[in-house]
Amino acid sequence: MPFTRRKPRNKPPAKPYTPKTPRRELPPETKAYAVGAMQAGESQYSLAKRLPVTQGALSILLARTKERSEASKLPLWDPHLYELEPGRGPDNTPLTVQQKNAVIALAAQNKDTREKQSWQAISDGDFDHLQLPNPLTVTSFENLMYEACYARRAPGFKPMLSEAQRRRHFEWAQQRAEGAPRPSGTRGPQRARRCRCEQPSLGVGKTP
Repeated sequence: MPFTRRKPRNKPPAKPYTPKTPRRELPPETKAYAVGAMQAGESQYSLAKRLPVTQGALSILLARTKERSEASKLPLWDPHLYELEPGRGPDNTPLTVQQKNAVIALAAQNKDTREKQSWQAISDGDFDHLQLPNPLTVTSFENLMYEACYARRAPGFKPMLSEAQRRRHFEWAQQRAEGAPRPSGTRGPQRARRCRCEQPSLGVGKTP
């Protein structure tokens, strides 16, 4: 990604996000206790009073646990049935300062890595050997490089002129040198605007 020397903005601190509904994902120990209590004959009404979930959530928990037990052929007391399922676990663990510096150093170590697109660096697995806690996505990589004062845009370049464009530029330069009028559709240098502002008098030669 291209490097920019812009001055970093002084942004106000972000307000902490407060979810509208509380998180209801139970830890594995609580899940095992709830399923064992319901299997022993305890009512869902009494369990819902002691746990921060509803009776409907307890019914879904019991049905999902039995379904996973039948699919994996494991008993209900197996601890693997109560582990956090993919997509239902806690939020992603943020990267440490050392891990961020390692990603930035890899992305800016030479010209090829600096000019490589973000999606291409992720698909090539340039950061797989760093053993990050979570897989690096394109958005997280771009945000990380943007915080390090690298631009989000792709590395720009000026395209080469075609043969017709070169011939047209050469003819325009010849006509410009000979004083001939420019052909229609071409655009030469803009004429400087006349300044109509009045020069302030310095009072030279005036008597007080």
